[in-house]
Amino acid sequence: MSQELKYKEVFGKILQSKLPFVLYKKPEEEEVYGLIQKDVNMWFVQDLDKDKGFVFAPYTNSEERVLIKSDAKLTFDMGDLDITASGYKGMNVNGFFGGEVVEPNLDNLREEHLLKVKQGVEAVKSGELDKVVITREELWRAKNVDFSAIFKDLVNSYDDAFVYIWFHPLVGMWIGATPEMLIEKDDEFIHSTAIAGTRNIEDNGEWGHKEIEEQKLVSDYVVDVFEKNLLSSTKEFGPETIKAGKLEHLKTDITGELSSASNINYLINSLHPTPAVCGLPLAKAKEFINDKEGFNRNFYTGFLGELNIDNHTELYVNLRCLQVVKDGVKFFVGGGITAESKAEDEWEETVNKSKTLKDIVLNHLT
Repeated sequence: MSQELKYKEVFGKILQSKLPFVLYKKPEEEEVYGLIQKDVNMWFVQDLDKDKGFVFAPYTNSEERVLIKSDAKLTFDMGDLDITASGYKGMNVNGFFGGEVVEPNLDNLREEHLLKVKQGVEAVKSGELDKVVITREELWRAKNVDFSAIFKDLVNSYDDAFVYIWFHPLVGMWIGATPEMLIEKDDEFIHSTAIAGTRNIEDNGEWGHKEIEEQKLVSDYVVDVFEKNLLSSTKEFGPETIKAGKLEHLKTDITGELSSASNINYLINSLHPTPAVCGLPLAKAKEFINDKEGFNRNFYTGFLGELNIDNHTELYVNLRCLQVVKDGVKFFVGGGITAESKAEDEWEETVNKSKTLKDIVLNHLT
Protein backbone atom coordinates (compact mmCIF):
# COMPACT_ATOMS: atom_id res chain seq x y z
CA MET A 1 0.00 0.00 0.00
CA SER A 2 1.26 3.47 -0.87
CA GLN A 3 2.26 5.78 1.95
CA GLU A 4 2.92 9.50 2.12
CA LEU A 5 6.48 9.72 3.46
CA LYS A 6 9.18 12.35 3.75
CA TYR A 7 11.88 11.98 1.12
CA LYS A 8 14.67 12.88 3.53
CA GLU A 9 13.51 10.16 5.94
CA VAL A 10 13.70 7.28 3.50
CA PHE A 11 16.23 7.96 0.74
CA GLY A 12 19.29 6.94 2.74
CA LYS A 13 17.58 3.78 3.96
CA ILE A 14 16.60 2.84 0.42
CA LEU A 15 20.20 3.16 -0.78
CA GLN A 16 21.63 1.34 2.19
CA SER A 17 19.20 -1.57 1.77
CA LYS A 18 20.84 -2.38 -1.62
CA LEU A 19 17.42 -3.49 -2.88
CA PRO A 20 16.33 -2.66 -6.44
CA PHE A 21 14.42 0.64 -6.52
CA VAL A 22 13.41 3.55 -8.69
CA LEU A 23 12.31 7.08 -7.80
CA TYR A 24 10.75 9.17 -10.54
CA LYS A 25 8.75 12.29 -11.33
CA LYS A 26 6.53 12.61 -14.38
CA PRO A 27 6.46 15.76 -16.53
CA GLU A 28 4.54 18.68 -15.02
CA GLU A 29 3.54 16.70 -11.94
CA GLU A 30 4.12 17.64 -8.31
CA GLU A 31 4.57 14.14 -6.90
CA VAL A 32 7.62 11.89 -6.86
CA TYR A 33 6.90 8.17 -6.97
CA GLY A 34 9.01 5.31 -5.67
CA LEU A 35 8.97 1.57 -6.27
CA ILE A 36 11.04 -0.89 -4.24
CA GLN A 37 11.52 -4.57 -4.96
CA LYS A 38 11.57 -6.84 -1.90
CA ASP A 39 14.48 -9.01 -3.09
CA VAL A 40 17.59 -8.71 -5.27
CA ASN A 41 16.37 -11.11 -7.95
CA MET A 42 16.81 -10.05 -11.55
CA TRP A 43 13.48 -10.10 -13.35
CA PHE A 44 13.07 -9.58 -17.08
CA VAL A 45 10.08 -8.50 -19.12
CA GLN A 46 8.45 -11.39 -20.94
CA ASP A 47 5.25 -9.70 -22.10
CA LEU A 48 4.84 -5.93 -22.36
CA ASP A 49 1.08 -6.35 -22.25
CA LYS A 50 0.92 -8.40 -19.04
CA ASP A 51 4.04 -7.90 -16.88
CA LYS A 52 3.76 -5.27 -14.15
CA GLY A 53 6.40 -3.02 -12.62
CA PHE A 54 9.02 -0.54 -13.82
CA VAL A 55 10.78 -1.54 -17.02
CA PHE A 56 14.36 -0.49 -17.79
CA ALA A 57 15.19 -1.46 -21.36
CA PRO A 58 18.48 -1.17 -23.27
CA TYR A 59 18.96 0.46 -26.65
CA THR A 60 19.26 -2.91 -28.38
CA ASN A 61 16.01 -4.86 -28.69
CA SER A 62 17.87 -8.16 -28.61
CA GLU A 63 19.00 -7.61 -25.00
CA GLU A 64 16.92 -8.35 -21.90
CA ARG A 65 14.66 -5.66 -20.42
CA VAL A 66 14.99 -5.41 -16.66
CA LEU A 67 11.82 -5.25 -14.57
CA ILE A 68 11.71 -3.86 -11.03
CA LYS A 69 8.63 -5.24 -9.34
CA SER A 70 6.42 -2.85 -7.39
CA ASP A 71 6.46 -4.71 -4.07
CA ALA A 72 6.43 -1.41 -2.16
CA LYS A 73 5.20 1.96 -3.39
CA LEU A 74 6.12 5.40 -2.08
CA THR A 75 5.01 8.92 -2.92
CA PHE A 76 6.62 12.24 -2.04
CA ASP A 77 5.43 15.75 -2.63
CA MET A 78 8.07 17.89 -4.37
CA GLY A 79 7.97 20.21 -1.37
CA ASP A 80 9.35 17.38 0.76
CA LEU A 81 12.55 17.06 -1.29
CA ASP A 82 14.41 19.23 1.24
CA ILE A 83 17.42 17.10 2.03
CA THR A 84 19.71 19.77 3.40
CA ALA A 85 17.21 21.29 5.82
CA SER A 86 17.93 18.57 8.37
CA GLY A 87 21.61 18.34 7.53
CA TYR A 88 21.10 15.11 5.60
CA LYS A 89 23.37 14.90 2.57
CA GLY A 90 22.39 11.53 1.17
CA MET A 91 24.96 8.80 0.70
CA ASN A 92 28.51 10.00 0.10
CA VAL A 93 30.29 6.91 -1.10
CA ASN A 94 33.81 7.60 0.12
CA GLY A 95 36.41 5.77 -1.86
CA PHE A 96 33.87 4.35 -4.29
CA PHE A 97 35.49 6.03 -7.28
CA GLY A 98 39.06 6.02 -5.95
CA GLY A 99 40.33 9.56 -6.55
CA GLU A 100 39.60 13.26 -6.78
CA VAL A 101 37.36 14.69 -9.47
CA VAL A 102 39.12 14.23 -12.81
CA GLU A 103 37.55 15.61 -15.96
CA PRO A 104 37.90 13.89 -19.34
CA ASN A 105 40.06 15.22 -22.14
CA LEU A 106 37.39 17.26 -23.89
CA ASP A 107 39.69 18.19 -26.78
CA ASN A 108 40.14 14.53 -27.66
CA LEU A 109 36.41 13.85 -27.26
CA ARG A 110 35.65 16.79 -29.52
CA GLU A 111 37.98 15.62 -32.28
CA GLU A 112 36.57 12.09 -32.13
CA HIS A 113 32.99 13.38 -32.30
CA LEU A 114 33.73 15.75 -35.20
CA LEU A 115 35.15 12.85 -37.21
CA LYS A 116 32.11 10.64 -36.56
CA VAL A 117 29.71 13.46 -37.48
CA LYS A 118 31.56 14.07 -40.75
CA GLN A 119 31.33 10.36 -41.53
CA GLY A 120 27.61 10.51 -40.80
CA VAL A 121 27.10 13.50 -43.08
CA GLU A 122 28.96 11.69 -45.87
CA ALA A 123 26.75 8.62 -45.43
CA VAL A 124 23.61 10.77 -45.72
CA LYS A 125 24.86 12.74 -48.72
CA SER A 126 25.80 9.52 -50.50
CA GLY A 127 22.23 8.26 -50.16
CA GLU A 128 23.16 5.42 -47.81
CA LEU A 129 21.18 7.02 -44.95
CA ASP A 130 18.45 9.63 -44.55
CA LYS A 131 19.52 10.39 -40.98
CA VAL A 132 21.75 8.90 -38.31
CA VAL A 133 22.10 9.67 -34.60
CA ILE A 134 25.69 9.93 -33.37
CA THR A 135 26.21 9.80 -29.61
CA ARG A 136 29.17 9.93 -27.25
CA GLU A 137 30.08 9.14 -23.65
CA GLU A 138 31.97 11.30 -21.17
CA LEU A 139 33.54 9.87 -18.00
CA TRP A 140 34.24 12.02 -14.93
CA ARG A 141 36.14 10.45 -12.05
CA ALA A 142 35.35 11.40 -8.44
CA LYS A 143 35.69 10.27 -4.83
CA ASN A 144 32.27 11.18 -3.42
CA VAL A 145 28.83 11.43 -4.99
CA ASP A 146 25.61 12.70 -3.41
CA PHE A 147 22.87 10.80 -5.21
CA SER A 148 19.98 12.26 -3.24
CA ALA A 149 21.00 15.87 -3.89
CA ILE A 150 21.46 15.15 -7.59
CA PHE A 151 17.96 13.73 -7.87
CA LYS A 152 16.47 16.61 -5.88
CA ASP A 153 18.12 19.22 -8.11
CA LEU A 154 17.06 17.41 -11.28
CA VAL A 155 13.45 17.34 -10.11
CA ASN A 156 13.59 21.07 -9.42
CA SER A 157 15.30 21.88 -12.74
CA TYR A 158 13.32 19.73 -15.18
CA ASP A 159 9.62 20.43 -14.72
CA ASP A 160 8.79 19.19 -18.24
CA ALA A 161 10.84 15.98 -18.13
CA PHE A 162 10.59 12.47 -16.74
CA VAL A 163 13.22 12.54 -13.96
CA TYR A 164 14.47 9.34 -12.35
CA ILE A 165 17.08 7.56 -10.27
CA TRP A 166 17.18 3.79 -10.87
CA PHE A 167 19.21 1.12 -9.10
CA HIS A 168 19.62 -2.64 -9.20
CA PRO A 169 22.54 -4.27 -7.35
CA LEU A 170 23.20 -6.59 -10.30
CA VAL A 171 23.13 -3.78 -12.87
CA GLY A 172 24.12 -0.53 -11.16
CA MET A 173 22.72 2.98 -10.95
CA TRP A 174 21.38 5.29 -13.65
CA ILE A 175 20.07 8.84 -13.25
CA GLY A 176 18.40 11.02 -15.85
CA ALA A 177 15.85 13.56 -17.04
CA THR A 178 14.28 12.84 -20.40
CA PRO A 179 11.73 14.97 -22.29
CA GLU A 180 10.69 12.27 -24.76
CA MET A 181 7.77 9.88 -24.27
CA LEU A 182 7.96 6.63 -26.22
CA ILE A 183 4.41 5.46 -25.57
CA GLU A 184 1.52 5.89 -23.15
CA LYS A 185 -1.31 3.34 -22.95
CA ASP A 186 -4.62 3.75 -21.16
CA ASP A 187 -6.97 0.90 -22.02
CA GLU A 188 -7.15 1.12 -25.83
CA PHE A 189 -5.85 4.70 -26.10
CA ILE A 190 -2.25 5.08 -27.32
CA HIS A 191 -0.13 8.24 -27.21
CA SER A 192 3.42 8.78 -28.46
CA THR A 193 5.64 11.77 -29.19
CA ALA A 194 8.17 12.64 -31.86
CA ILE A 195 10.86 14.99 -30.56
CA ALA A 196 13.83 16.23 -32.56
CA GLY A 197 15.56 19.47 -33.46
CA THR A 198 17.47 21.42 -30.81
CA ARG A 199 18.26 25.07 -30.12
CA ASN A 200 19.16 27.26 -27.16
CA ILE A 201 16.21 28.68 -25.30
CA GLU A 202 17.48 32.21 -26.00
CA ASP A 203 17.15 31.69 -29.76
CA ASN A 204 14.05 33.28 -31.25
CA GLY A 205 12.36 33.26 -34.62
CA GLU A 206 11.64 30.45 -37.02
CA TRP A 207 13.19 27.01 -36.80
CA GLY A 208 15.82 26.13 -39.40
CA HIS A 209 15.15 23.78 -42.30
CA LYS A 210 17.54 21.16 -40.91
CA GLU A 211 15.70 20.93 -37.57
CA ILE A 212 12.24 20.89 -39.20
CA GLU A 213 13.16 18.08 -41.59
CA GLU A 214 14.91 16.10 -38.85
CA GLN A 215 11.80 16.23 -36.66
CA LYS A 216 9.47 15.41 -39.54
CA LEU A 217 11.40 12.18 -40.24
CA VAL A 218 10.66 11.07 -36.67
CA SER A 219 6.97 12.04 -36.63
CA ASP A 220 6.36 10.39 -40.03
CA TYR A 221 8.01 7.22 -38.73
CA VAL A 222 5.78 7.08 -35.63
CA VAL A 223 2.62 7.65 -37.69
CA ASP A 224 3.68 4.88 -40.06
CA VAL A 225 4.24 2.47 -37.15
CA PHE A 226 0.81 3.32 -35.74
CA GLU A 227 -0.87 2.66 -39.07
CA LYS A 228 1.02 -0.58 -39.72
CA ASN A 229 -0.05 -1.80 -36.28
CA LEU A 230 -3.69 -1.25 -37.27
CA LEU A 231 -4.33 1.58 -34.83
CA SER A 232 -7.52 3.41 -35.64
CA SER A 233 -8.17 7.16 -35.47
CA THR A 234 -4.48 8.05 -35.75
CA LYS A 235 -4.01 11.81 -35.32
CA GLU A 236 -1.06 14.21 -35.25
CA PHE A 237 -0.84 17.36 -33.13
CA GLY A 238 2.03 19.74 -33.82
CA PRO A 239 4.84 20.29 -34.19
CA GLU A 240 5.19 22.70 -31.31
CA THR A 241 8.19 24.12 -29.48
CA ILE A 242 8.86 22.62 -26.05
CA LYS A 243 11.38 23.41 -23.33
CA ALA A 244 13.85 20.90 -21.85
CA GLY A 245 16.18 22.47 -19.32
CA LYS A 246 17.89 25.35 -21.14
CA LEU A 247 17.05 24.01 -24.60
CA GLU A 248 14.07 23.86 -26.91
CA HIS A 249 12.94 21.06 -29.23
CA LEU A 250 10.23 20.45 -31.81
CA LYS A 251 7.56 18.01 -30.66
CA THR A 252 4.60 16.31 -32.35
CA ASP A 253 2.03 14.29 -30.38
CA ILE A 254 0.60 11.23 -32.12
CA THR A 255 -2.48 9.41 -30.81
CA GLY A 256 -4.52 6.40 -31.84
CA GLU A 257 -6.62 3.51 -30.57
CA LEU A 258 -5.74 -0.15 -30.43
CA SER A 259 -7.92 -2.40 -32.58
CA SER A 260 -8.72 -6.05 -31.92
CA ALA A 261 -5.92 -6.95 -34.35
CA SER A 262 -3.29 -4.73 -32.67
CA ASN A 263 -0.47 -6.14 -30.56
CA ILE A 264 1.17 -3.90 -27.94
CA ASN A 265 4.37 -5.97 -27.90
CA TYR A 266 4.81 -5.60 -31.64
CA LEU A 267 3.87 -1.91 -31.47
CA ILE A 268 6.53 -1.05 -28.88
CA ASN A 269 9.15 -3.21 -30.57
CA SER A 270 8.36 -1.44 -33.84
CA LEU A 271 8.61 2.01 -32.28
CA HIS A 272 11.89 1.37 -30.49
CA PRO A 273 14.43 2.52 -31.41
CA THR A 274 12.87 5.49 -33.17
CA PRO A 275 14.76 7.62 -35.71
CA ALA A 276 15.19 10.15 -32.87
CA VAL A 277 17.84 7.88 -31.32
CA CYS A 278 18.95 5.73 -34.25
CA GLY A 279 18.22 6.96 -37.77
CA LEU A 280 16.72 5.96 -41.12
CA PRO A 281 16.62 3.53 -42.79
CA LEU A 282 16.62 1.78 -39.42
CA ALA A 283 18.72 -1.29 -40.25
CA LYS A 284 21.41 0.69 -42.06
CA ALA A 285 21.51 3.34 -39.33
CA LYS A 286 21.97 0.62 -36.69
CA GLU A 287 24.81 -0.87 -38.70
CA PHE A 288 26.49 2.53 -39.08
CA ILE A 289 26.19 3.19 -35.32
CA ASN A 290 27.60 -0.22 -34.42
CA ASP A 291 30.52 0.34 -36.79
CA LYS A 292 31.39 3.96 -36.02
CA GLU A 293 30.23 4.94 -32.54
CA GLY A 294 32.87 2.97 -30.65
CA PHE A 295 31.09 2.21 -27.36
CA ASN A 296 28.14 0.26 -25.94
CA ARG A 297 25.14 2.51 -25.36
CA ASN A 298 23.78 0.03 -22.84
CA PHE A 299 20.57 1.56 -21.40
CA TYR A 300 21.20 4.99 -22.94
CA THR A 301 18.62 5.61 -25.71
CA GLY A 302 16.68 2.61 -24.43
CA PHE A 303 13.35 3.15 -22.69
CA LEU A 304 12.01 3.11 -19.13
CA GLY A 305 8.86 3.67 -17.14
CA GLU A 306 5.67 2.30 -15.66
CA LEU A 307 4.49 -0.97 -17.17
CA ASN A 308 0.86 -1.92 -16.53
CA ILE A 309 0.77 -0.23 -13.12
CA ASP A 310 -2.89 0.36 -12.24
CA ASN A 311 -3.70 -0.59 -15.86
CA HIS A 312 -1.49 2.22 -17.12
CA THR A 313 1.73 2.09 -19.16
CA GLU A 314 3.93 5.17 -19.58
CA LEU A 315 7.35 4.71 -21.17
CA TYR A 316 10.06 7.28 -21.94
CA VAL A 317 13.18 7.25 -24.11
CA ASN A 318 16.28 7.26 -21.89
CA LEU A 319 17.95 10.55 -22.85
CA ARG A 320 19.94 13.13 -20.82
CA CYS A 321 21.21 10.46 -18.47
CA LEU A 322 24.27 9.19 -16.66
CA GLN A 323 25.54 5.84 -15.46
CA VAL A 324 27.37 5.39 -12.16
CA VAL A 325 30.33 3.12 -12.94
CA LYS A 326 33.22 1.73 -10.89
CA ASP A 327 35.61 4.53 -11.71
CA GLY A 328 33.23 7.49 -11.96
CA VAL A 329 30.12 8.96 -13.51
CA LYS A 330 29.53 8.49 -17.22
CA PHE A 331 27.39 10.99 -19.15
CA PHE A 332 25.76 10.19 -22.50
CA VAL A 333 24.67 12.65 -25.18
CA GLY A 334 24.11 12.76 -28.93
CA GLY A 335 22.33 14.34 -31.87
CA GLY A 336 20.71 13.66 -35.20
CA ILE A 337 22.85 14.01 -38.34
CA THR A 338 21.39 14.97 -41.72
CA ALA A 339 22.87 16.24 -44.97
CA GLU A 340 22.73 19.80 -43.62
CA SER A 341 24.61 19.03 -40.40
CA LYS A 342 27.82 20.88 -39.61
CA ALA A 343 30.28 19.04 -37.41
CA GLU A 344 31.14 22.00 -35.15
CA ASP A 345 27.45 22.80 -34.63
CA GLU A 346 26.71 19.19 -33.76
CA TRP A 347 29.50 19.18 -31.16
CA GLU A 348 28.12 22.35 -29.60
CA GLU A 349 24.65 20.80 -29.55
CA THR A 350 25.93 17.89 -27.47
CA VAL A 351 27.64 20.33 -25.10
CA ASN A 352 24.41 22.30 -24.71
CA LYS A 353 22.27 19.20 -24.28
CA SER A 354 24.42 17.88 -21.45
CA LYS A 355 25.05 21.22 -19.73
CA THR A 356 22.14 21.32 -17.26
CA LEU A 357 22.58 17.70 -16.18
CA LYS A 358 26.37 18.03 -15.91
CA ASP A 359 26.18 21.29 -13.95
CA ILE A 360 23.90 19.64 -11.41
CA VAL A 361 25.85 16.40 -11.10
CA LEU A 362 29.32 17.97 -10.98
CA ASN A 363 28.12 20.25 -8.21
CA HIS A 364 27.61 17.11 -6.09
CA LEU A 365 30.87 15.31 -6.88
CA THR A 366 33.98 15.83 -4.74
